[in-house]
Amino acid sequence: MINQATIIGRVGKLDTKTTQSGTKITNISIVTSKKYVKDGQKQEKVTWHNVTAFQKVAEIAEKYVNVGDLLYIQGEM
Repeated sequence: MINQATIIGRVGKLDTKTTQSGTKITNISIVTSKKYVKDGQKQEKVTWHNVTAFQKVAEIAEKYVNVGDLLYIQGEM
């Protein structure tokens, strides 16, 4: 069984918090879109994905990731 997701999209929101024990947690909202033509009309489907990073990955995201950046995320669902 495969329990993996890959998301490539733009960062919409980034929020980092620190727990009482000192662990960093970063929540990232990523938007992806799909463009297609239906009945001769151009359509676009937008999907928002919520991703949570912990500890060292959360620290890296807080330091280097900004709203609007194109982000490649791969990990366990």
